Amino acid sequence: MPYLHRGQHQIYYELWGQPDAQSTVLFIHGGPGIGCSEKDKELFDKRKHQVLFVDQRGCGRSRCEAVLQDNRTDLLIQDYIEILNLCELAHVEIFGGSWGSTLGLAFAKMHPSRCTALILRGYFPGTKSFVIEQLSPDYYQSRYPELSALITEHLGESPRENLEKLHEALCQRKSPDPALAALWHSMMSSLALAPDRATIYAKSEMTSAKLRAASLQLHYAHHGFFLPPEHEDHNLDCLNTLSIDLVHGSLDLCCPIQVSRSLKQKIPLLQLHEVDGNHSPHHPALREKLRSLLR
Repeated sequence: MPYLHRGQHQIYYELWGQPDAQSTVLFIHGGPGIGCSEKDKELFDKRKHQVLFVDQRGCGRSRCEAVLQDNRTDLLIQDYIEILNLCELAHVEIFGGSWGSTLGLAFAKMHPSRCTALILRGYFPGTKSFVIEQLSPDYYQSRYPELSALITEHLGESPRENLEKLHEALCQRKSPDPALAALWHSMMSSLALAPDRATIYAKSEMTSAKLRAASLQLHYAHHGFFLPPEHEDHNLDCLNTLSIDLVHGSLDLCCPIQVSRSLKQKIPLLQLHEVDGNHSPHHPALREKLRSLLR
C-alpha cells in the first residue's frame, strides 16, 4: 500500500477507479479525524471516475506514533500537494464535505492552479466560535433532552468551558478519557444524523479509532482549525476562475444551512444547491445531487 512519509507520519493514499477518466477527483474527507471509507467510494462510478483518496495525518490507515504532533491544516495541504506530485497529477477536481469543504477551500486558495473545480457538501465554517456554540446543553435540549442532560452532568453549562474540558481530557492526558470521547461522539453524530435519530455512545463502544478521531477533532477545534479567524474573507480572488458547487441539506443541524448561504454572499460565483436532507453525504437526496455534479 502506498504511503507518503513526512517525519513521524505515514500518510496513506489510494488512486482508485478509471485511469483513463477525463479528470481526477481529490476526495477530502471530513472530521478532522474521520478518514476515508469504502462507503465513500459509493459516491463515484468506478467505470467513469478516477478518485484519489487520502487519509489525513492520524486518520484511517495513516500511521503515526503521536497523532497530534505536527498535525495542522497547512501540513495537511502540503501532504496533498506531495501526493499529487507523486501520482503525477497536475490538477484535480476537489470533492470535500464538512471539514473537507473547509480544507478544500483552503487548498484551492493556496493552490488554485492545481484545481479544476470544487464540489463541496455541508459547508463547515472552520472556526472555534462555531464549535463552542454547539457545546451548550441548550443546543440539544429541544431535540435530544437525554443528550442535553448528559452534557450538563459531565461537562457543564458553559460551552466555552466545555471545549476546554474536552480538550484537556482528550488531548492533554496521556490516555484520552473514553467517557468524554463517547459523549463528544454522541453530540457530533446526533447532529450529523438529525433529524433521523440520536446516537448515544457508551464508553465501552469507544474503539481506538474513535478515540483518535475525538482527540484530533478537539485538537483542531481548540486551535481554531489552524486557520485565521476571518479565513472565509481571505484570498477570495483566487477562486474567481473556478467552478464551485456547494450542496447543503436543509435539515442539517451539524452545519445549519445559513452558513452556506453566508458563504454564497461572499463568493457570488458559488452555486448553492439546497436539498431536502441532513449532513450525511449518504443521505439519498445529497448523494443523488453530489453524483449529478461530477464531470
